[in-house]
Amino acid sequence: MGQKSSCVEGPDHRSLVVSCAEAWSVLYSDTVDNWQRVAASFGFADDIYGCPGHKCDRDSICLKKARTLLHSGNHTIEIQRYKKKARYISYAHHTTLRTRVADGFQLSEIVAAVHNDLILVIFYRLYHQYDATFILINLDTCKIVSCIESPTGNMSIMECHISPDGSRVAVLFFMRKDNLSPFRYELYVFSSKTGRTVNVIHCNKEVRPYVTFDPRYKHSRVVIVNYSDCERVKDGLVLFCLDTDSVVATSHIMLSVIYGGGYFCVNYGRDGRFLILQKISDNMNGVHCYSDLYVFCANSLKLLKHYYASLQPYSTLCDRNYAPVFSSCGTRMCVIGEETLGLQRHLYVSVYQLPQPISLQEQCRISILQSVASPDDVAGLPLPQKMKDFIGFCPEL
Repeated sequence: MGQKSSCVEGPDHRSLVVSCAEAWSVLYSDTVDNWQRVAASFGFADDIYGCPGHKCDRDSICLKKARTLLHSGNHTIEIQRYKKKARYISYAHHTTLRTRVADGFQLSEIVAAVHNDLILVIFYRLYHQYDATFILINLDTCKIVSCIESPTGNMSIMECHISPDGSRVAVLFFMRKDNLSPFRYELYVFSSKTGRTVNVIHCNKEVRPYVTFDPRYKHSRVVIVNYSDCERVKDGLVLFCLDTDSVVATSHIMLSVIYGGGYFCVNYGRDGRFLILQKISDNMNGVHCYSDLYVFCANSLKLLKHYYASLQPYSTLCDRNYAPVFSSCGTRMCVIGEETLGLQRHLYVSVYQLPQPISLQEQCRISILQSVASPDDVAGLPLPQKMKDFIGFCPEL
């Protein structure tokens, strides 16, 4: 493994090329020590980097860092999380779940979705057809919040999400309602409290969509990639309002321009101003080797920037393995890539400057956040309380 390191500067980014272990350490370490040790030798020592414990988002790196186990003998579900104590949730008094387990339903070890203290798990059964039941669990209280039944047994589960305020659960199905209906991609939105269906969105019947909640809204808006409307949109990128059941914004660029064999990952910047659409593409041998990142304005879905990174062949494909990481103020984006030089493998981290907002208020807010060691220090600044609230506003909450 190569140990040669270098730093490359461009007009809007700075790239560090470090050894494989150090690059992953910079992105995914739980302490600031690793960042300071590596970054100091490249002139990044003065750059602010922190991980406040009360708002730590390390669990979102990869859902595979959470694992579930079923202990049917004492009617408990065990939730194991990376660097955290295991939690045990009893379902002894949950009649529906006890019936499912008795009927042969199994617990999937892969967690379906995680948001703060909420975690979504799947009980499934393969008998003539695939049946599934979703269980929403609150890890803070160690209690089951709700039980959500799949709309039909003739389906596949593509992806699951929990809304920013935790009141909704969105599940993308590939399904058909009966044997006479064609298969199509349907997005079902359920109430976290009751488990009942709130919205059903017909997304596409040919190409797989990708979805995520808009973090600036509690639960009312989702972004859909490869959305098709018979009248206006064909495999497009849209912002969909669940309250009005309508499209409120459509990207000016058709996804057919950037579409092809590959896999899409949808992310938002830390403050919700930017939508990052990441496409991991195949090379001629069918291996995921290229990553294109398209930066859109979150309001208008106008394409603002395009970045490119190469990936190591046979890299594990995951929503979080190559997802960008954002600075606290949301002005910089950190992307990891891989390259092979002869027999040596290198990982590199590129830091990009995202487009700046035009608003003077936003410029002042970003300048203040960049000047303090931690967002928590804003409370101690000699400023009016209303201004402190504006500076510390966090759309994800």
